[in-house]
Amino acid sequence: MCYRQHTHDCKMPNGFDVKYAKQTWDVPGDNMRKLAERHPDLREHYLAKIKVQEARDLTSEEKLLAALKECDSIMGEIEEELAKKWNGKFDNFTDSDPWLCCNHFTVADIYLATILHRLVLAGQVKRMWGDGKRPYLAAYYARLQQRKSFQRACGSANNLFLAVALPKLKHQMRKAFPRLLGFSVVAAVLGFAVYVQYNGFPSWWPNDLKL
Repeated sequence: MCYRQHTHDCKMPNGFDVKYAKQTWDVPGDNMRKLAERHPDLREHYLAKIKVQEARDLTSEEKLLAALKECDSIMGEIEEELAKKWNGKFDNFTDSDPWLCCNHFTVADIYLATILHRLVLAGQVKRMWGDGKRPYLAAYYARLQQRKSFQRACGSANNLFLAVALPKLKHQMRKAFPRLLGFSVVAAVLGFAVYVQYNGFPSWWPNDLKL
C-alpha cells in the first residue's frame, strides 16, 4: 500500500513506497513478456494478461482508490452471503458450520483467506470489516486464523521481514547481480594474481598454463 493516507494500522514498513511498488509491479509483466517469447503459441494470452495488469496499475492513486471501492463492494456481498449461512452466529463454530460456499472448506475459502490476510497487511481492516462494519466477515477471518493450515500457510505474512523486507531485498539483489558477479570475478582474479606473485603457482595448476 503506497498511499498511507488511505490506510489504517498498515503493517508495511515506510520503505515500501511508490517507487518500490512500481518496480515490483513491473516484475510479473516482464516475466510474462519472456514467456510470450518462449511460447509463441501462447503469446496472445500472455500479452492479454499484461494489458489487464497494466490497466490495474495500483501505483496510481486514482486506480488504487477505484480498486479499494470495488473491493469494498465485494466484501459487502460476501458479508450478505455469510449472514444467510450463519444467521446470527459469530463464534463457537464447529466443523459442521458452513464456510463461504458450503459446509466444507473449499478453494473459494482459500482464495478469500489470502485476500483478507493481504488486506490486514495493507492496513485495510477498518475500511473493509473493522469497528463492527461487517461482523460476519470479522468472525470469518477470526475463524480462519484458528485453522492450522492457515497458520502454516500465512505465518510468514505475519512477519514483516519475511513478508515485505525479504522480497524487497531479493528484488534488489536480482538487479545488482550482474555487477556483483563482475566484481566477484575481478576480485578473484586479482587475489589469485597476488597469491602467485608471492607464492608461485599452486601444485595443481597445469604446467602448460604457467607463465
